[in-house]
Amino acid sequence: MYMIREQGRGFTLLELLIVISIIGLLSMVVFDYLGSSRDKGSDAATKQNILNARSHAELYFTHNGTYEGVCNATNGGIFSQMQAATDAQGITPRTVYADTSAGTAVREACHDTLNAYAAWVPLKEGGGICIDSQNTTVVTATPLPATPVAARFVCPS
Repeated sequence: MYMIREQGRGFTLLELLIVISIIGLLSMVVFDYLGSSRDKGSDAATKQNILNARSHAELYFTHNGTYEGVCNATNGGIFSQMQAATDAQGITPRTVYADTSAGTAVREACHDTLNAYAAWVPLKEGGGICIDSQNTTVVTATPLPATPVAARFVCPS
């Protein structure tokens, strides 16, 4: 009696390598998509926080009759909204808001005078979002300058 040996059981090494490489390619695509979604989500949170800061700035002006000090941490201005916006972007360390510091691609800025303010936070998708006392909201590649334009702080265009 002859014994017939069954062949074809299992997979060859080549077949396993092909399946593993296909799974690897698919996982790279998924992780890349998830990473860009995370950046878009943090940018959306930053935009919402900066828009909330505008409302707080107007309440501050109504209460105090001036924008001077609206960027301060100690007086109920927009500092907490700016902190929330920078937290959403993962910016560390947080900047001390001085009227002589300019915004950069990795640093926010908030400037105030008696009758004007402007605040800028960088975004992960590039550029940054800026609000000012003239009700301007703009996503721009140009950071907030350290010096006022025509004696007023306004968002760059």
